[in-house]
Amino acid sequence: MKKIFFVAIAATLLAAGCQKTEVLNQVNPVDGTSMTFAPNLGKLTKASAEGEGMANLKDQDFRLWAYYKADDVNKEGDQTNQVYDKMSNIIISDASGEWKANTTHFWPGKGKYLKFFAISADPATYGNGEGITATESKVSINEDRNQMTVEDFTVIPSAPDTDLMVADYVEAKQKETDTESNTVNFTFRHALTKVQFSFRNSEPTMPVYVQQMYVEEVNTKADLTVNVVNGKTEMAWGTPEVSAIFAGDYAPAEGTTLEPLVATTAENISDWNTAVALDAADNITNYMELTKEYKPFTTWLVIPQDVFKADTKDLKVTIAYVIKSATETRQFISSFSLGTATIVPAWGQNQYVKYNINLTPNIIGFDATVAPWDETSGNTNINE
Repeated sequence: MKKIFFVAIAATLLAAGCQKTEVLNQVNPVDGTSMTFAPNLGKLTKASAEGEGMANLKDQDFRLWAYYKADDVNKEGDQTNQVYDKMSNIIISDASGEWKANTTHFWPGKGKYLKFFAISADPATYGNGEGITATESKVSINEDRNQMTVEDFTVIPSAPDTDLMVADYVEAKQKETDTESNTVNFTFRHALTKVQFSFRNSEPTMPVYVQQMYVEEVNTKADLTVNVVNGKTEMAWGTPEVSAIFAGDYAPAEGTTLEPLVATTAENISDWNTAVALDAADNITNYMELTKEYKPFTTWLVIPQDVFKADTKDLKVTIAYVIKSATETRQFISSFSLGTATIVPAWGQNQYVKYNINLTPNIIGFDATVAPWDETSGNTNINE
């Protein structure tokens, strides 16, 4: 009897989530008539973000616009909805725990309200410079309608890590009692979707290595409109466009990246997109070895968009992986849809969608035996 083994693969796809409110530490208010700012982050839906929102905000800073809410009697003419103190697209950055502008700004006087708009993004969105002389900004404010617009916000496929955050519309005034504060409090919310792919091997006695994964037809550009409806700030994305391939950015070690690869030995090579290639399965040190626990391979911040498309091609993830047994190393490629009509039909704003993919080898065994020869009965004369 001889046993022959063939290595196959069983994979499951899971979009898992929970809810969490992430509140960033607020800055202690500073007494006096100068303005200070204290940002916090609103609730994330679908799942909690593993990264710190405050870290993104400090890294990106945020831009602020301030307008008179009503006429300022200290000024000549009607100042309603006019930019206050040149506070248009100004930088607000963290300085040792206090959020400040590059220029100190003072309130117009007690009881006089200002309207504030704020957004955190990247330089490509902010434009060049700051203040009323800033140019090429994608952000515009319609102060009469209390509306903010971001035109053609773009996610870079090779580095989808800009965290677009929009603050709730705020009306604030200078403090009039000791119990009040001159700090303007902002609540920022994520306008994008955070998408993460994690892998595990529930039977790591037979090693599995993820080489690369990608998703085709991910839209990268859209307009964002922010309105105030019945006192509540609401974000609405336009139709996304300009699709691209998003590939994993797993680094085998700190400061390294996956090397350019050429596919040659996969069992089902015809399923692989040659725009994101891989090599033969001999250099496994380049890849992520799976454990019993789910381990993140890549995380993207993307524009909200449909995942399940009844009339067109759904978004799918394609994964290249290697299974190593005692005697051989084999390479496989598999594709899965990222959603259904009821489970993750779309990537929504302020959502964190986590795909947990279990790549566990299933061994197909063959057991062969040899039966004895059948004997014929009776006598036969072949000469007759």
